[in-house]
Amino acid sequence: MSLLCEHYYDKQALYGPVGSLKKATIDSYMHWHHTGTRKLTTEMSPFLRPDLDTMNIVKDRIRIMDTLRDLEESWFANVASTPDDLYLAVGRSTRPSIADLLAYEDVAQLTLLGLLLESILQSDHPQIHAWLKRMEKVPFNDEIYQAMTTLDDVTIETDVPFPKCLGAANFKF
Repeated sequence: MSLLCEHYYDKQALYGPVGSLKKATIDSYMHWHHTGTRKLTTEMSPFLRPDLDTMNIVKDRIRIMDTLRDLEESWFANVASTPDDLYLAVGRSTRPSIADLLAYEDVAQLTLLGLLLESILQSDHPQIHAWLKRMEKVPFNDEIYQAMTTLDDVTIETDVPFPKCLGAANFKF
């Protein structure tokens, strides 16, 4: 992703000029991402693999809350001037970076599927909540997440297994 941003896209838009603090901070987030916010997808495991036991589900939930706390206290706390104008890894900005796009995917899927309640984010993680609201305004957000919004709240029991619902939602568009 860094290579694509550096060579095929306006460096000022998603990344940052070579040698800049902005680029270094985004790189740092991207290195943390695979063991950080990417772990949030484990919350979907019970729906993809119904054979998981309750203990694993509880451990996943604890890891998710820890990851959200890290995101709020480490990444956003260091860059935010106010919750109304922040972006991940770059602080006050008029547009998101590649770090925002990576993190948003992991957090948004949980909120769109009803696995992470907006009320919890609003009360326990106000900076993440404000950032999600800003990211929802990024052009083409609604089109990109049409399949997810079609699934709606996956915590509601249905007779159709989640993997089949997911496949149908993806092929619908």
